Amino acid sequence: MTRLRILFNPDIWTYAKASRENIDKIAAPFRADPQKMELLSILDEQVELLAQEGQPDPSRLFNSLESHSIIPLEEVSSLRTEYGLER
Repeated sequence: MTRLRILFNPDIWTYAKASRENIDKIAAPFRADPQKMELLSILDEQVELLAQEGQPDPSRLFNSLESHSIIPLEEVSSLRTEYGLER
């Protein structure tokens, strides 16, 4: 499993119900890190696809992760293999 699994936190509803101040505290480390902000942008695009089209686009996700050097190239290749999206 990859480091991306952290995105599927079981406490997601706790975050969803959090106050604006608590969300700002949680978000502060992300705002301070340009790479994390880029990751959030990439994930935002995937959530929009999920909401509009009913599914994300794993190929586009992996391409974005690779082009922005969010995770090591070997990990992107492993994910592509795992999901049958080898280039």
